[in-house]
Amino acid sequence: GGAPTPADVTRSHCEDRVAASAALGSRDEFVVWTGRLAGCLAGGGDEDGLRYLVDDLLGGDGAAGGGGGGRGARSFVGAAVDTLGLDPRALVRDSILPEISRNRQLQRLLNEVQMELQSL
Repeated sequence: GGAPTPADVTRSHCEDRVAASAALGSRDEFVVWTGRLAGCLAGGGDEDGLRYLVDDLLGGDGAAGGGGGGRGARSFVGAAVDTLGLDPRALVRDSILPEISRNRQLQRLLNEVQMELQSL
């Protein structure tokens, strides 16, 4: 309950921009806003949100999934990567990992994602 915090508004704004860029078919905007969304998640220490984003982009339950089991269908973000013809590994490596690395509390997640990328 209560009023949304600035972090909630920022995250919601980023999610909205990711969805809008996907709907409009704008590859460049999608990459920028996905990176900014990762920055919002990392800034707030949202490890679960980042795990979900990475796993969704890479198409499944990889090392970053923390052993959560099969999750089923991808979200619109994961589907948009395919629709827009983006390389999900490059998107994670170039846009998401730098944001995760800004928060030292997320070092373990950073290492897991790097290992997952190396195994793909």
